Amino acid sequence: MSKIYEISIAELERQNPELANGLYAGQVLTIDTSYSHSKEKPDGNYTKYFVQQGETKASIAKKFDITVAQLVQANPSIADKLLAFEYVYVPTDGAPMSNNPVVTTKVNDTKVDNTVVKETTTATPQVVADKEEKTTWEVNTKIEVDDNRNKYADLKASAEFGNGLNLTFLYPEDISSKKEYEDFDRGAQLAIDSINSLGGGVQSENVNLTYVAGTNLSRLKDITNIITLCNVKATESVVDKSKSKSKVNTAFAITTDGQVKKSDNLTLFSKSTDFYKQKALLDYINQQNGNIIIISDADKKLSNDIKNSYVGLKVIKVAKNEVLDNDELYSALSDVKTNFVILNTTDVNTILSVTNSLLPKYKSYAIHLASFNSYKNIVTSKISVKRYVILNFIFPEYEGYNVKSTYMNQFVAKYNAFYNEQPSEEAISGFDITFDFLLRLSQKENMDAVLEKSTKQVVMPFEYSETSSNVFVNRAFKIYQLTDQETVKQLN
Repeated sequence: MSKIYEISIAELERQNPELANGLYAGQVLTIDTSYSHSKEKPDGNYTKYFVQQGETKASIAKKFDITVAQLVQANPSIADKLLAFEYVYVPTDGAPMSNNPVVTTKVNDTKVDNTVVKETTTATPQVVADKEEKTTWEVNTKIEVDDNRNKYADLKASAEFGNGLNLTFLYPEDISSKKEYEDFDRGAQLAIDSINSLGGGVQSENVNLTYVAGTNLSRLKDITNIITLCNVKATESVVDKSKSKSKVNTAFAITTDGQVKKSDNLTLFSKSTDFYKQKALLDYINQQNGNIIIISDADKKLSNDIKNSYVGLKVIKVAKNEVLDNDELYSALSDVKTNFVILNTTDVNTILSVTNSLLPKYKSYAIHLASFNSYKNIVTSKISVKRYVILNFIFPEYEGYNVKSTYMNQFVAKYNAFYNEQPSEEAISGFDITFDFLLRLSQKENMDAVLEKSTKQVVMPFEYSETSSNVFVNRAFKIYQLTDQETVKQLN
């Protein structure tokens, strides 16, 4: 416990006087990790590495291509025998110490080897460099410097704007009702300003479903291009009302369960759909010949296409406010294959229940905790990141989502100058989706040729493929693994 929670034994006993009588299975401890005593940080560049079961100083040195003497020099207090999940500093030519994220966790329960531990700390996950708070979209991952822009097409030089474009943003409700709507709109307006500076002549307006449901529908017939934050059904209703005059090009700016089977209009799922995000993860697991166990909210359904495409799927339903049935989970584990336990949920209690069940088994079985959801939606301040590290957490995310670039720096500076705050992830999505959509609509080539081109604006890559007539989905997903509290690596 001392090693895992980075707290001295003396402090552990001070917080839990009952430990004088010994430690027993099922005992409840309270650990305030704000008292944690970390190893002294070495000078220079380093990686914070969590020791795996059975590793030695020699094996770690070999893994990172350094000498044992270098490892010991960076960790003067290192013991001859290392303990699993203790951390060491590994000298590296990577990012300097001041650029490494600092991660702490909030209140949650952890169960390790059948002992329930209540953790409390005083801070939420954030990225810190040189004592300045970084923006939320950087997530808790190591920032790479290679942006690999040469693989993406630059559509600005080939754009022909002509007489300009009309663009409608469709929101479920008034923009002022939610911060994420306001942030998305701010990013989108910067994209329009950028297009107009290139000669775009874009005219835009915002429409919400409350307005559409009203009696004043006369303007809808003039809509030709929509970026929507509404679901498929609501968006198609608006498109149907406007089709009398012209075709409507539509870009979905949210991840949604709904699918469009075919369309007379151009339909882009700029943020993909849940189906393709699930497929990206399951395809990777199939390549590993893994045993697939899906832990799902009771009211969530997998599509028949998913269930029929992946043989041997085991689905365990967990109702809200109920605890996972350990026997059902354990009976589904394989002792000959790697077990991929996929969270089809973002419910904190369910995730705690699943990880509580898996932590005592990680030594006996090969286990990867996984999620259909992106990192930011599943690793929250309410659950310790250490759980995910121990359970080899993997997840689908847009390629290069954690890469910092000069494009990012320029956008942050511009956004800050306009709005006097750092951009959120929604603001960056607003810019990326709007800018890319308008550029694609402004090309002299036919749309089929335009949609064959892969692009990347500030953060989001766009790699569209046609799923049915006139319906295209962004499939720029890769699979990532959380390797420690600070770093992810791309697996495919």
